[in-house]
Amino acid sequence: MFSFQFIQKTFSGNLIINSKSFNPVAVFRAVIADGTVDQEQTEKWDDIELVRDSKFFNSPKIALKAIEQEHEKVKSGADFPQYIQAIKKLGVEEFVTYVADSHTQYFRNNGPQLSSKAKYEPLVVAATSNKKKFAKYLKMHQAGQTDYLSFCKHCAETGIDRWIVNLSLMTCTYYDQKHQLILTESIPNSE
Repeated sequence: MFSFQFIQKTFSGNLIINSKSFNPVAVFRAVIADGTVDQEQTEKWDDIELVRDSKFFNSPKIALKAIEQEHEKVKSGADFPQYIQAIKKLGVEEFVTYVADSHTQYFRNNGPQLSSKAKYEPLVVAATSNKKKFAKYLKMHQAGQTDYLSFCKHCAETGIDRWIVNLSLMTCTYYDQKHQLILTESIPNSE
């Protein structure tokens, strides 16, 4: 029979079980691959507390890879709503993308903050913003007329430093280098 210490090591010490009828083998059978618990396997347990934020189930590397795989599916702005729905299912609540090199910080509801690496060579972001020209480029991108890199170059050209996406509010807000809000748009629901 496995010891509790074995299970702790297997699940990086973040699986906590409190039960008078604790059975480590049953724990192995009850925990499904995605970190949820099979309720049928736990009916005989008096009390269970499962912390899902383990390295085994919620590895930052695995989570970032899943987010980046979803991002690779985005060919133009027309694909953005589907991307948002996909990463929302991965637990992302908000993210900030920096135009200079497209590195992104992801904030999740069930795990640590994640940061991606640069996606391209650094761009020079204009010191002053041009909201009217940016809005024109944004509409082109949303219509599928430009790819992601072209959109980022257009952002840099028009002084957009970063955008912040809030998945609860379903908004994307663009800022310049002076931290001034340039534009906020609602993200259409793709479902």
